[in-house]
Amino acid sequence: MSVRNTLPYVVLAFLLLGIPATGGLLWMRSQPVVEAPVLGAPEVRDIVVQTVATGSVVPRDEVALKARVSGVVEELMVEPGDEVEAGALIARIRVIPDSGRLAAARAGVREAGIRLRDALRERDELADLVQKGAASPSDLEGAETRLALAQQTLNAAETDLTIVRDGAARSIGTVATSVRATVSGMVLTIPIEVGDSVIEANTFNEGTTIAEVADMSDLIYVGFVDEAEVGKIREGMALSVALAAWPD
Repeated sequence: MSVRNTLPYVVLAFLLLGIPATGGLLWMRSQPVVEAPVLGAPEVRDIVVQTVATGSVVPRDEVALKARVSGVVEELMVEPGDEVEAGALIARIRVIPDSGRLAAARAGVREAGIRLRDALRERDELADLVQKGAASPSDLEGAETRLALAQQTLNAAETDLTIVRDGAARSIGTVATSVRATVSGMVLTIPIEVGDSVIEANTFNEGTTIAEVADMSDLIYVGFVDEAEVGKIREGMALSVALAAWPD
């Protein structure tokens, strides 16, 4: 038999032997590698039950500075992250008077002025009558008292008008349009911007928050646990805190 005639049989033999061998090799490689188990000697250890309390680290003392007058934020003196001392100027507010309150305050000043003029005229008339012997000194003392009360009423009305119009109390020397820090610490947030409208704090409204200031040297962890885990927590237990922003 010639070589040409035997060549097809040789190729066929290689194919018949190679295909099963290749398939078997691939099948063996696809099988998972079984690792030998690691054996060790038994030992006595404590079982530790852990409870995860998700939460955050916050300042122990945090103060929200509120507006004392209604108006528009005119200027901000600080930014978040600034360290401030108690009494430091935080913001200035431009007062926009309420038309109704302003009209009432002006009417109060006019009324108090009229009463003062009447009390002054009454005092002068009684003074003349006392000199002529037509009135007793006690009547003059009563007129003097009414005159002093009328003067105090006028001063109070003028102060009210100033507060409504300008937000300043001249009689006590304080300016309500200036928002100042009540404690020393770091400015955490300033939720308002220049030009924003603010509302004063009163009995029915807590007022607009101008800034939040906190003492960052005294921090506490506030966490929350499932009610089923509360019974496992005792005062004085060790606490391991992991911060996402500071993993180390």
